[in-house]
Amino acid sequence: MGTDVFSLRCTARSGVGQGRLVSGLLALLFAVGCHSEPTLDEIVVLQMDGHFAETLEMLRARIDDGRAGPDVLYHYGVALSRTGNITQALWPLREAARDPDWFSRAQMEITAGAYRTGNFDFAVEQLGVMIEREPDNAGALRMRGMSRLHTRRDYEGALADFDLAVVLEPDGVDMGVARIVALLGLERIDEAGEALEALASDPNDSEEAGADAAVYGKQFEVLACAASAKFAEEKGEFETARERYTGCLEDYPAASLVIKEALDFFQKHGEAERSEDILRAAYEQAPEDRSIRIAWARTRQLQGHIDEAEAVLREAAQAMRPGAWLDLGGFLRDEGKLDEALEVYEQGVELGASTPDFKFAYAEALLQAERFEDALALADAIEVASYASLIRGRVALDQGRAAEALAHFGEGTLLWPDNAVARYYTARAAEQMGDFDRAIEEYRYAIRVEANATDARHRIARIHLAENSPDAALYMIRYQGIRSEKAEKDW
Repeated sequence: MGTDVFSLRCTARSGVGQGRLVSGLLALLFAVGCHSEPTLDEIVVLQMDGHFAETLEMLRARIDDGRAGPDVLYHYGVALSRTGNITQALWPLREAARDPDWFSRAQMEITAGAYRTGNFDFAVEQLGVMIEREPDNAGALRMRGMSRLHTRRDYEGALADFDLAVVLEPDGVDMGVARIVALLGLERIDEAGEALEALASDPNDSEEAGADAAVYGKQFEVLACAASAKFAEEKGEFETARERYTGCLEDYPAASLVIKEALDFFQKHGEAERSEDILRAAYEQAPEDRSIRIAWARTRQLQGHIDEAEAVLREAAQAMRPGAWLDLGGFLRDEGKLDEALEVYEQGVELGASTPDFKFAYAEALLQAERFEDALALADAIEVASYASLIRGRVALDQGRAAEALAHFGEGTLLWPDNAVARYYTARAAEQMGDFDRAIEEYRYAIRVEANATDARHRIARIHLAENSPDAALYMIRYQGIRSEKAEKDW
């Protein structure tokens, strides 16, 4: 009686062209296990229907047994990126991009992940790599222009990208509103005003603005709203700007760009007391938005309302919001409540928290509590190899086995080269081994990745002092100040 699931599995395999009709069943059947593994075509069908998490193990198995072609690496990177593991997705996507046939897709996936998570500087960098190879790629130029706008530092470059994209693809998306934002950023107020008037009066321009929004979604609408308010502010029409910022906050209370620009405006115009209301409204509108939730909890923490900050994070954890158990555990560790943090991590495990980031944070707390065996056991359960190597290396380093630690850290940095923490601990291990040249290089790498790596700067300065190089030591101590001054000038 009933349908034999294995027969259905075989039926599904025989008709990949009908895959979207059975992708939900495929996900279930692959999960319970079958006598033969899914084909790559079937895995792609699952991803087309949004089952990215279900494809991770299937693709990882292919990579582990040596079938890591560019197609497999690309889809593995897509699965990681779409499940929130943006940093871990970089390695497979970069490897896939080495193949000319997969370069464009892999590079755009890297960029899309950066854009989705607000890492616009990295998006600009990666799009530059793509445009260097494909200078006539109008889509990449438009995306780089949008990313440059969001950095709020390179309006001239954004405008140039938009204009070149129009030349290359006259019938493509015009990016009219985006150009207005760029003109405002360049303080070309009259030109921006003329463009705004044209957009309001010309139905064709309005349709183009609608096309812009269709391509870039709500982020574009938010950008346009903030640009209109900023335009009034730059013209000195402060009452109009106040009304427009207020309207933007009503329409997009949880949009980070609107929040930032509005906070800046009200701060400059003597209404700093509105800040708390703006942040509270953002949290009430989007408690599921992790970045807003963390910002609100952090604000209350800094204002001395520790219990309220903790309550915000606990409420999210009980509601099983993504990342909430991780955030609550981290908050408690910051507050010096290690035992409570460990209880939170354990409770999170019982309730199903199992992302690699969560396991890694839990393992770090176990290390802090010197529960080394438990940390190693957790490392064995972490799916991301670079995380596992880092935990094993930390245990070995804390137990005085520097050579073993260095080997583990070496594995981790090979898999995740841009991890500042891994580079820092690699340097610590090299320093303990007496390999000061490598220690200096690894500390420098950590600082290049993360300019706020204060302890790395202090440690490299100590090495320079021991080598009787006080000028080099002083430079490293002042490094962050130099970077901050430069950033302020660039801004």
